Amino acid sequence: MEDFKFLYEHGINTVRIPVGWWIAYDPDPPNPFIGGSLEALDNAFSWAQEYDIKCIIDLHAAPGSQNGMEHSASIDGFTEWPTSPDYISKSLRVIEFLIS
Repeated sequence: MEDFKFLYEHGINTVRIPVGWWIAYDPDPPNPFIGGSLEALDNAFSWAQEYDIKCIIDLHAAPGSQNGMEHSASIDGFTEWPTSPDYISKSLRVIEFLIS
């Protein structure tokens, strides 16, 4: 909460919050991911609301990895997201989850 207070006091009115696709499966996401993302996002929304800060949710890691890099949740270094209709559909379901 102190971070949001600091942002507010310095004139920041919007934050971007990156999340991984496994947030839709909290509190028990598939391995190797850990739970707690949804609770953390809920906390961020509460703190942001207290300080009138807007939040932009960024689906930062899509299922199958959009670029094969670790920061996109690649487990094996491969990029499978753009060539897999299943991963693309799963991404859309995660987005629907986030907006609901």
